[in-house]
Amino acid sequence: MIDYIQTNTYSRSKIKDTDSVQEFSYRRYLRVIPLKTKTDKKVFYNKELNMHFESPESFYSYEIEVEDIHVNMAKEFRKAQDFLRRLNYKYDWIHLEKNDNGKITRVSNLDELRKNWIKLKERILHHYKGEAAESYLEKISDDFEHDNHFKDIFSQYYEYGLLYPPIPESHGEEWKIQRLIKLDNTPETKLMETLSFKDKHENTRRYILDWKKHDPDSPIELKEAKGNIEYCTLSNTLKKAEAHITFAYDDSIINKWNFRLEKIENLNNQTL
Repeated sequence: MIDYIQTNTYSRSKIKDTDSVQEFSYRRYLRVIPLKTKTDKKVFYNKELNMHFESPESFYSYEIEVEDIHVNMAKEFRKAQDFLRRLNYKYDWIHLEKNDNGKITRVSNLDELRKNWIKLKERILHHYKGEAAESYLEKISDDFEHDNHFKDIFSQYYEYGLLYPPIPESHGEEWKIQRLIKLDNTPETKLMETLSFKDKHENTRRYILDWKKHDPDSPIELKEAKGNIEYCTLSNTLKKAEAHITFAYDDSIINKWNFRLEKIENLNNQTL
């Protein structure tokens, strides 16, 4: 079992007086349990050789359990603080499968996720009334009905994107890869991530994260974007990852996202 601390923070500030108009942070304590490895034979087509090949590919299965969640918001949003904390438990027990290249290929416990969401939704509605809360929860219920909703969501930073970067078991010094990332659920925050190899020290490989706008017509302007990943080659697991992105929609508001994930020795001995 591997324990992690995952911290996501967001702030939205006025440029002129720097007074914070919205801010929140949440910290999740995760337990990752490697399950089993299987090998399937897959057929792929080589365009250059005009031939089909059968190639074995290994898949690794993991169970993610959320042990605890802490949420902090600005005073004016304290009523929403517990609501957001409880919503974070909608993916509190997940079975994920990834391939040799580190890409999430399957969520194997969709039925359990859907059943757990129905129970969680009922408990939340018991304490939160009103059209705003009900419509928000109903939107999540609609998402849970579609398999496509689960296809890429766990590859996003606000879920488990930093925990499972698409890093292969072996590669050369010039290796790099790109993928689309959203900072939140809004289409405007979609960015093109570039993950590139930096160096290796003993059993740790280090990588650089960089981003640019995916859509040139996107209303956001990137002000600052930097990140890094440390990966253990012995266990093929993440040691530490950080992503810091600052952007603006216009000339008056600055938005800052900070994502951090770090392996810890013993979850039960942590000071909350």
